Amino acid sequence: MIRVTACTINVGKGIGTRSLVMDVFSYIDIIFILEPPVRKDGGHVLHEHEEFCLFSFVEGSGIEVFIRSSVLGLFSLDVHDRCFVGIG
Repeated sequence: MIRVTACTINVGKGIGTRSLVMDVFSYIDIIFILEPPVRKDGGHVLHEHEEFCLFSFVEGSGIEVFIRSSVLGLFSLDVHDRCFVGIG
């Protein structure tokens, strides 16, 4: 059995806040970012972090999913639409 930790946090479209969350909660495996920073056209604002990879972003959904690089291969995306994210 494997233990997976997850966190959901609203960053209020702040780029610095998103980075801070990943630094402070570095022990979390999956981070759901609510109200992520977006470009003026609604597209994804690139974010690189040493420990986390962008797993899913759907334009207009208001949710980004980042997963720790070391456990990335353990998950699959079941659904990500405007209101819901399902990871298996």
